[in-house]
Amino acid sequence: MRPQWYCDALPLIVGGDTGTSGPVLRNRMLGLLHGLFAQRPGTFAVAFPGRDRLAALPPLWTGALRVFASSREDMDWLAENVMSQPWFRDYVRLSYPRAVPDDFCGDWVRFVRYRVPSLSSDRHEGEEHGQLRKRRMEAASKSQMTYFILRSAGTGQRFSLVVNREQGEPQREECTPNGYGFCVTSSPFSLPELPWA
Repeated sequence: MRPQWYCDALPLIVGGDTGTSGPVLRNRMLGLLHGLFAQRPGTFAVAFPGRDRLAALPPLWTGALRVFASSREDMDWLAENVMSQPWFRDYVRLSYPRAVPDDFCGDWVRFVRYRVPSLSSDRHEGEEHGQLRKRRMEAASKSQMTYFILRSAGTGQRFSLVVNREQGEPQREECTPNGYGFCVTSSPFSLPELPWA
């Protein structure tokens, strides 16, 4: 995958407020997108606005997600499959796909999954039990990482997906996003920081 095309998934406001916050809508959007991404692994990457950019945007933009793909055909497939889901059709507007400019010379950003282990996966006992989780959660909080509250389709359990937004380098090679559209530390890639709104 190369980030050459993109579209924005924006909370839909009809006649005022949806009654739900932007981050809650964003969680639901990512959960539904994950189901579609599983049908085409490594095809789509996801970005979201940084905190510094959100100050100038309407409040529900905290729920905005940007999806990147290699081709217009991939974006058309996504739009067709997203709009066949009733929740998406009722609460989200998918923008018209646009090409990333060939001469783009702005910032590039990485969206890296940050693993916070669960207590049940901790192999330590006694005083050490839970310490790695605690350190990781403190680091995520201190760095103001973004988190998503999602529900596993397999187990039905809720979990947090923590994502760190980092400065990146221009992406010249193919990249492989994970099932949620983010990169992992072992396979980093960057996305262009195009203007929001």
